[in-house]
Amino acid sequence: GGHSYPWHMNWLALIANFFMRLLWFSVWGHIIIACCRMAGYNALRNTYKPMQSASIAEFWNRFYYYFKELLVDNFFYPAFLRYFKKWPRIRLVFATMAAACFGNVLYHFLRDIGIIAEKGFWQALLSYRVYMFYGIVLGTAISLSQLYEKKRKKDMSWFRKNIITPVYVVGFYCILSIFDSTDPSLTLTDHFIFLLKLFNIHLT
Repeated sequence: GGHSYPWHMNWLALIANFFMRLLWFSVWGHIIIACCRMAGYNALRNTYKPMQSASIAEFWNRFYYYFKELLVDNFFYPAFLRYFKKWPRIRLVFATMAAACFGNVLYHFLRDIGIIAEKGFWQALLSYRVYMFYGIVLGTAISLSQLYEKKRKKDMSWFRKNIITPVYVVGFYCILSIFDSTDPSLTLTDHFIFLLKLFNIHLT
């Protein structure tokens, strides 16, 4: 009717979409792993208890294991072994950004090769600005998580490690999923407008 949904309906839609996607990934990945295991390969699970993640980096590892391994092998290790060897913290952040940000965005951009053929390289690249923003935030969050998670885990109580922290981690990924989109018809502004509406902030 031309009116926005109330803020609580937006939250319900976001949470439902996040968990439906998590379920879809789990089922899809388990089908492939089941075929590998029936063929005699002791393949690790693609999705393994992401709701028990005690850090942002751990969730990324548990949610989509083989895609993470692809990015680690092709982007993280080459960057980690070559650059900033005298500065270990900068080295870790740079390698993580190379994988979770640059490699992640590059993979999805080249995956949708039809958009590049249809719109041209620069216009197609511009249409990926939402996912680029997603990659930057994801890479930054994982980098910070890797830098500080070991120190925090030592000081955590059981309740904080197994209940409170996983809730925060899942909440972060749930909100970040707003920008996990390669739809060229939606702009970055559209996604930020939806984000603000979750907190009952209306710009228009």
